[in-house]
Amino acid sequence: MNQPQNASFQAGQAKGQTQEKAGNLMDQASNAAQSAKESCQEAGQQVMAKAQGAADACQEHSWNQQVKQEKLAVFLVLLGFYEIFLFHKFLQIMILLIWLLTSLLMF
Repeated sequence: MNQPQNASFQAGQAKGQTQEKAGNLMDQASNAAQSAKESCQEAGQQVMAKAQGAADACQEHSWNQQVKQEKLAVFLVLLGFYEIFLFHKFLQIMILLIWLLTSLLMF
């Protein structure tokens, strides 16, 4: 093999090696990009899940607050009825006492 042919052969080999290395680098870059994409998607899903959990907790807290307020309202209404009942009983007792006193004073 003469010198120009040898140089041409070596240039061809170098070109082939360079193309192979470039292909390997492209594959590695593609794999790294795919891995980064999947990591970002997974992180995004985790963030969304945490945000949804926080939203659910707030909604549950609001619902619990609403239930507590409704229970308190029912309690206050019942307490009001009980106070009316006690006042009614008080009036009955007072009427009975007045009747007894009048009855005693008449005799």
